[in-house]
Amino acid sequence: MKIAIAGAGAVGSVIAAYLSRGGNQISVLVRGAHLAAIREHGLTVFTRGERLISHPAASDDANELGLHDLVIVTAKAQSLAAMAPAIARLRKPGAPVIAAQNGLPWWYFYGQRLTGRGAKLNGQPLERVDPHGVAWRLIGGEGTIGCVIRMAAEVVSPGVVAHAGPLRLTLGAPDIGAPPHGLAGAAEVLRSAGIETIITDQIRRAVWEKLQLNISTGPVSVLTGATLGEIRDGEGMESLLGVLMQEARDVAATLDVDVSAPAADWLARGGGNAGHKPSMLQDFEAGRPLELDSVVTAVIDLAHITAVPVPTIEAMLTLVRLKITRRDAAQANLLKI
Repeated sequence: MKIAIAGAGAVGSVIAAYLSRGGNQISVLVRGAHLAAIREHGLTVFTRGERLISHPAASDDANELGLHDLVIVTAKAQSLAAMAPAIARLRKPGAPVIAAQNGLPWWYFYGQRLTGRGAKLNGQPLERVDPHGVAWRLIGGEGTIGCVIRMAAEVVSPGVVAHAGPLRLTLGAPDIGAPPHGLAGAAEVLRSAGIETIITDQIRRAVWEKLQLNISTGPVSVLTGATLGEIRDGEGMESLLGVLMQEARDVAATLDVDVSAPAADWLARGGGNAGHKPSMLQDFEAGRPLELDSVVTAVIDLAHITAVPVPTIEAMLTLVRLKITRRDAAQANLLKI
């Protein structure tokens, strides 16, 4: 199968490496130093005691990569609107698109039939993560497969990615009454390549189950510089994480999603890969934009619409924004020297 990975950073590179090993024809839409390294030396992924080396077609121009049977979008949510035209050019007519971003996805209210306080959002783009509905128009919900990622990965140098821990994708139809063509086939291709892949009829619940972790550990890691293990072991952290997660679950509940995975459960399971830096912290330290809108701000937007108080999440957002402002100011001062 000819498969494109759009936005092949850490997670996308791991998926590309496994799919290449599975005998598929892989293209990666990527840019910068990562692109240059892949073109020159190939893509190297260290995973589960193995070193996977592949040579996918790589470009920052979708037109050079051609049309594909399946497109997997692993770009950060804040890049989606800019990438949407390229994503549309990568897919053959009718080809499915797996949307694998963190946080609340652009397709969230596609096919929704809510009757409560969130009913006004049924069939509408989520403005915070898809300004002016660009992805909604150019990619569309009909052929989109929702996806939740469980994978700890990091670009350790251009063209080289390290992965540890779970390797799992949860797929589901945004509109369970009209699942996208190719859902079962895409899952089978991923499984055949060695990626654990689950199909659920509750994809929004899977989104919120992960989102409650991201909305707590992500901002905390940026404010403290802590790894997951350090967050897990910190004094008083269980209580703070629990409050943040509960506020997120309260918002989900108004959208008819029941999420029951409190901080104590996550901590009891080990709290993730102890040495892993959450992707939000990785982006902060690299001077890149953060996934604040999809992971944090969009939740606050929905809380306001549904009249759910989320004071702790709002406080965390305020602090993280200040931290980013100070980082950017320090970088600007260095450039002046």
